[in-house]
Amino acid sequence: MACLALVIRILHLNSTDIAGDETFSIFVAQFNPTDIVAYLSTGNNPPLFELLLHFYIVCFGDSDFALRLLPSVFSAAAVIPIFLAGNSFFNRRVALMASVLLVFSIYQIRFAHEIRVYSFFTFVTAWSMYFFLSVVERPSSIKLWSALVFCNVILMYSHFTSFYVLFTELVCGILFIPKNKWKFLIGALALSSLFYLPYLLVFLSRLNDITSSGTWVAPPGWGELYGSINLMLNQRLTTASIIAVIAFGLILSRKIGALEIARQMLSERKALTVIVWFVLPYTLMFLCSVLVVPMFIDRYILYTSIPLFLCVSLVIDQVWKNTRLPFVGAVLVGCASITTTNLNPPNNREVQSAVEFVRTKKTDSSTVYVCPDHYNLAFAFHYNRTWFNQAARQEKNAFQELDELLRMNGIYPIRAKSQLQFEESNRVIYFDADSKFVLPQNDILATLNSKFNLTETAHFEQIFDVHIFDSVPESNTVNPTQTSE
Repeated sequence: MACLALVIRILHLNSTDIAGDETFSIFVAQFNPTDIVAYLSTGNNPPLFELLLHFYIVCFGDSDFALRLLPSVFSAAAVIPIFLAGNSFFNRRVALMASVLLVFSIYQIRFAHEIRVYSFFTFVTAWSMYFFLSVVERPSSIKLWSALVFCNVILMYSHFTSFYVLFTELVCGILFIPKNKWKFLIGALALSSLFYLPYLLVFLSRLNDITSSGTWVAPPGWGELYGSINLMLNQRLTTASIIAVIAFGLILSRKIGALEIARQMLSERKALTVIVWFVLPYTLMFLCSVLVVPMFIDRYILYTSIPLFLCVSLVIDQVWKNTRLPFVGAVLVGCASITTTNLNPPNNREVQSAVEFVRTKKTDSSTVYVCPDHYNLAFAFHYNRTWFNQAARQEKNAFQELDELLRMNGIYPIRAKSQLQFEESNRVIYFDADSKFVLPQNDILATLNSKFNLTETAHFEQIFDVHIFDSVPESNTVNPTQTSE
């Protein structure tokens, strides 16, 4: 099943552009390991994934295919712990059903193609859930608790949302592990925290910054609580199909009522553990996003899809096991997932085409402005990979080195109209990556419109607009043409 998942993820590995924060991870991963740790201690992400990516690039290179292959392998390998969890603690039908949901999940495929921490974090979360279910069954096993601690440490050094996982372990441990074995639970969490002490001050500092300054994420609407489940299962039609399969199973097993089926499932500790592993972090992240700091977006909740797939499989199996054909429910759910999947989900970022358009329009005397300025990484990655890599491999001031290379070639990352330079230029090109989203009052486009003659505008999916301004006499100005790539 893992091999099938990997093949599916490789099929369209390079069909979308490397964009946005992917270029940040690639850039930082080329620093020296000590510089990676030092730099990311000032940012929003712990350094483990970039460290892994650093050594991966050393071994396998930095081609687009090689870079995308790493997260795809992690995404595909997550099938292994989810199958083991289903098969070891429930039955083969649950294992296969949950595995199919993961293999054909659009969410999972999409983030398997993104060179960021999210597929790795999901992979380790799947293992942590497997080992936690193992300690629920064998709470005295030091080896299993040690494996859980190892997963916890990896999670904490991968992403700050790991603390939702650890809190879930604490709650599930109190609920489902015998009281006389709580010493193992407390010891495991204490040891996990001990390993995190070197990074604790960084975490607290970042937590303070986020709570005081907020994030770029918009607060979720209440509809997203249900809508995100639809997306994790593929789409609304998939969820409707699953509900229909449950209803059909209840009809066929009418000798045993729905309440009795629910009672049977909820009387099983391991089944309840899986349910809590999904419900608790999912709802907590939603409520924190509504009440405190927004964080409820697809990439941050991706890890909760692992227990969700097992929850759905458990419910279907519990309903259908009372019928004459208990495997039919699993088959129907598998068919619903397969028929509603998209093996080539878009990332809606045509940055390569937008940058290439700039290249075709730029002359030796042209000035190019890139806004927001943090999009300098994605722009440079596609405009000149040599500059990108050269700057990243500087021992110090890599970001300054990149901006200097861009400025030497007439390309200026900016964030406000005050940074515009109105020196003589035959052409001004403005590369706008939805600047009004993060810089709503930048007024760059309006200023350029007042100083130059707009001759062409091109839009590229989903957030890129390139505006061409030529310094020509007013009487010779042509109407701007709208092109779409």
